Amino acid sequence: MQILNVRRPAHHDLWDVVRFKIVDGRRMLRKWLADPTVSDELRMGDAELLARFEAHLAERKPARIRFLTSEEALAMLMMAEGQTLH
Repeated sequence: MQILNVRRPAHHDLWDVVRFKIVDGRRMLRKWLADPTVSDELRMGDAELLARFEAHLAERKPARIRFLTSEEALAMLMMAEGQTLH
């Protein structure tokens, strides 16, 4: 059943899909394709989808994460409310 969720993004532009879902889908597809108990009929098209996910991830850079200090977060909150720290 999980493989059906992995296949869903295939019908969308991958730039509109959250990066985590593509990374998780790639992991799931690799497991699925390596499982010898899965028939070839059930795997049809999954190798191409895996290649599409991998190509997209190679092109798409990981999100940059920046941690805020509590002072920066407070300043941003105050600015959003139209106040200043002074």
